[in-house]
Amino acid sequence: MLVLVCLSAAGGLSLFRSKVASLDTLELGVSLAPKLADDEPRNILIIGTDNADRLDPTDPVRSKRGRGGRLADVIMVARLEPRENRASLLSIPRDTWLPIAPFGDKGKINSAIAGSRGSENLIDTIKRDFGISIDNYVEVDFQGFRQLVAALDGIPVYLTVPVRDTEHTGLNLTETGCIVLDPVQALAYARSRHLQYKDPKTGKWVPDASSDLGRISRQQDFIERAAQRAVDRGARNPATALSLIDAATNAITIDNTMTVGQIRDLAARFGNFNVESLQKYQLPTGSGKSSKVSYQVVDWEQAEPILDVFRGLVYGREVTPRNVQVEIGPEAGPDAAAAISSALESHGFDTDVMADGDASGKRPAKTVIRFGARGREGAAVLARWLEGPARFTYDPDLPGARVHLVMGEDLKGVRSEPLPREAIEAPPLASATTTTVPGRRGATTTLVPQPGAPVTTAPPATPSTTVVGLVPIDPEEAAKCR
Repeated sequence: MLVLVCLSAAGGLSLFRSKVASLDTLELGVSLAPKLADDEPRNILIIGTDNADRLDPTDPVRSKRGRGGRLADVIMVARLEPRENRASLLSIPRDTWLPIAPFGDKGKINSAIAGSRGSENLIDTIKRDFGISIDNYVEVDFQGFRQLVAALDGIPVYLTVPVRDTEHTGLNLTETGCIVLDPVQALAYARSRHLQYKDPKTGKWVPDASSDLGRISRQQDFIERAAQRAVDRGARNPATALSLIDAATNAITIDNTMTVGQIRDLAARFGNFNVESLQKYQLPTGSGKSSKVSYQVVDWEQAEPILDVFRGLVYGREVTPRNVQVEIGPEAGPDAAAAISSALESHGFDTDVMADGDASGKRPAKTVIRFGARGREGAAVLARWLEGPARFTYDPDLPGARVHLVMGEDLKGVRSEPLPREAIEAPPLASATTTTVPGRRGATTTLVPQPGAPVTTAPPATPSTTVVGLVPIDPEEAAKCR
C-alpha cells in the first residue's frame, strides 16, 4: 500500500525502473492466477511473517526464538479495482482452522507457509478454502516492518489509556493521546495479541479479551495510518517518495510476475486514492471448542458475502472466466490435465491441477463438473468453453465460484469461443433453499442462490476509524491523530 502511494510521484524519475528491479522476488509457479490486464481487479496477498533472522542477535525480539522459523503472523488480501478506484482489505485470523494445502490436513492457516513451498501452499490453501484467487504476493518480516516505519519517521496512533504487552512483545506505552510509535514499539504494537490496558477507574491492568481479533483491528488501523502518514509526509513529492521507495526495496519481497509497467499503471490509477475510503473486512470466526489447542473456526454464513467481495462475485453482475477457479482432477494423468489447464487459463480461468487422488491416466467415460453453493453460474461458464458434453454435480465443499472438473473420455478440448448460454443444459438447483452438510470445511449451513442471483450483498465494511479491540478509544479524537 505504501509503495503504491509513493510510486505515482516517483514514476517519472529515471531511477524508477532500477528501484523496482532491485526488489526481492519470489517464484510462485502456477499458484498465482493467470496474467490479467492492468485495469482489471487484482488480489494481492500481503503476508507478515514472524521471521526475526534479520534482526540484531541481541534484539529482545530474538529471545527464545530459533533461526529459520517462519509462520504467517499477518494474513491480508488487498483487492484493488482500478476502474472503480476502489480498494478493499480482508484480514484472515492466523489461528483460523482449515484444511491446509497440499494434502488437506486440518491445521492453523498460519502454518501453511512453513517449509520450502510454503508461500505456494498458503496461496493454494486460500484458493481451495475460500475461492479467492491471488494475483500477486507481498511479504515482509520483522526487520522489513521496522524499516518501513523508520522511513515514515514513525506512525501516529491514538490511545485513551496506557497499554502494554511486556511479556510477549515488549509493548509498553504509558502516554495517552496522539503518540508517534517508533519502529520498535510499532512492531510490538502490531504483534501484540496479549494486550493489557490500564483501567482509568481502578488503575488496574485489564486483559484485552479480543486477543488476535483485536490485534487485527489494530493492524488494519495501522496500515491505514501508515498510508496516510506517507501522504502527509510528502509521498507524492518525488524526492520524498524516492526515500520511501528505498526503504521498501530493502523491506519487502514480491512475486516475480508483477512488472514495472503494472506497478506504474497501478500507481497512476491510485495516486490520488483517498486512504480513508479503504474498505476493511475481517473474516468472521469464533473460538474452537478444544481444551488442547486454541484456534478459530469460520462462521461461514457471515463470511460468504464478505468473501464474495474478494472473489469478484457481485449481485446481478455476469460471472466471467476471470471469476471462476477450476480444479482439475488427476484422473486423466498429468499431461492431459496440464494441457486442459493451460487452454483454460488462456481464456482467463484460474486453474489448479490437483495432485491428490488417482492419477493413473484412466479417464472415466463422462465429463463431470462439480459446483458448490455459489458456483452454479461458474459451472455453466466452464461448460460453455468445453468441447464435449458435461454433467453437473453439487458438491458443498467447493467455495465461491470454484468448480471441480472430472475429465471424461468425451472431453475433446477447449473451445476458442464459448457456446451461447442457451446451448448448454443449466446446472441443477439444490433440492432445498438451505442444506446442512458435513464437508472438508466442517459442518456448514449454506445458502443455495437462485438463478440470476449468485451472491448476496456484502455487509458494510469496518468504519475507517477502527475500534481497537476492547480497549477504550475515542473515535472522533482518533480520526484527528495524524
